[in-house]
Amino acid sequence: IIQKHGDRIVAGVVSIPAISGENTIGVHSFDDLVKVADEVAQPILYENARERNHIFYVINEPLIYRYSLKIDTSQKPGFYKMRTEMKEK
Repeated sequence: IIQKHGDRIVAGVVSIPAISGENTIGVHSFDDLVKVADEVAQPILYENARERNHIFYVINEPLIYRYSLKIDTSQKPGFYKMRTEMKEK
């Protein structure tokens, strides 16, 4: 994701303020988040919350659009199974 869309991503975000279930919308794919960013003309923010949990946000107040990518390294050495997680309301 970062290799393909790195010029659109603001990395190094420590935390996103005021995240709650009421104002957060989970999206199914990173491409969906890119569409939202284009529509609202906002950057994609990247937070590496934990070693294997990568979260991307687009803020369009009062809403926050979120895409979460978890990397599962428990399969085989050197093999990464990526899984998306959508936060449901």
